[in-house]
Amino acid sequence: MARVENERGWRMLLPMVHTLERFTTPNTVGKILIVMKCFQKEVSHGTDSSSETSAGCSVLQRAGTLPRDIFQRACGFGKTTAAQLLLSGKKTLWLNAEDPALRLDVENDSWDALVLDNFSELSVDMQQPLCDLIRSTVGRPIVCLSRGKVPSWLLPFQVSGIMTVLDQNALAFDRQSVGQLLEHHGLKVNDLMLTAIYKESRGYPLALSILARHMVNGESFDATIADQIRQEIFLYYEEEVFNRFDLTTRRLLLELAPFDQFSLSLAHMVSGDSNVGETFGRLQRETTMMIQDSLDVFHFWPIFRLFLRWELRQKYSDEQCRAIYNRGGLYYELKEDYAHALECYTSGGDHSKVSELLVRNAELHPGMGHYARWKNTTAACRRRKFSPLPR
Repeated sequence: MARVENERGWRMLLPMVHTLERFTTPNTVGKILIVMKCFQKEVSHGTDSSSETSAGCSVLQRAGTLPRDIFQRACGFGKTTAAQLLLSGKKTLWLNAEDPALRLDVENDSWDALVLDNFSELSVDMQQPLCDLIRSTVGRPIVCLSRGKVPSWLLPFQVSGIMTVLDQNALAFDRQSVGQLLEHHGLKVNDLMLTAIYKESRGYPLALSILARHMVNGESFDATIADQIRQEIFLYYEEEVFNRFDLTTRRLLLELAPFDQFSLSLAHMVSGDSNVGETFGRLQRETTMMIQDSLDVFHFWPIFRLFLRWELRQKYSDEQCRAIYNRGGLYYELKEDYAHALECYTSGGDHSKVSELLVRNAELHPGMGHYARWKNTTAACRRRKFSPLPR
């Protein structure tokens, strides 16, 4: 393995080799590696180190070349540092897709590896030159760093086996890797504590890196430290991700945060923005913060949704938050999804609508034994000291 100068990157590298070996086989070895930076905006080199590092190093060790893979990762998974460590010792040509003077006719011997950053910003007229470069390049890795999804014009390379996709869960730390990471920081924990850390962190490298720093300073893992780690992650997201979106996009993200799942039609109702479809579509194409559940139903990456809800409480008043819930309640009411409508109206504090929907449901389904379905809402009405029935 190539010598790594960055000590933090080295410590993060070692335990991840085991994780990546589960997902790399000789059949995946090809020519192109695409490291998906997802919704993360540009982060300076060397500040974002984590698990993809092990993937590339494992592949390079065993195959002598880099696979044309796609790693779909969110903030804090070490995309840029991973690329640096993967290509350590190689003459690497770094290009930026946002550069208006970008040229891809670089078929010469001046580089051993090529990195194309901000891949999601690649212009249409550069797509064919990149495809030509991929086809003509033999034995030299091409690494693309992107915060968007895999574009359709690259799918033929995936189908043919030249390119492999590793999704958002593929490179998260497993329990064994978490233990190895802590050991390389000089930390020893018992099996019970290791399991608790793994479950709480869900293998998220950024959270584990922050936790290791706290524990090295003598702090113990407990609920207080877990909350501090979330706070640090949220501040990181705020600076490196959220604040870099335009105002319209930030507003849409905040107003969708209260909902477990959402669609374009719900986004229209909640935001009241006639152009929300354009923003929604751009988020789908250029980020991976929205995980698709079905054709038109999505949910946010869990830790990012927690951040958005935290941000919502900072930016919106209680009255504004209630208005969002009530608009969501109206959306579900019009779709006759009374269960979700009741949840929204209850969160929005619209007691009259809660009572109205309970009565309407009883009238629509007399004698059908629907009390069990609504008993939680009825109990909530009593706790709030108002009648579930209109007077």
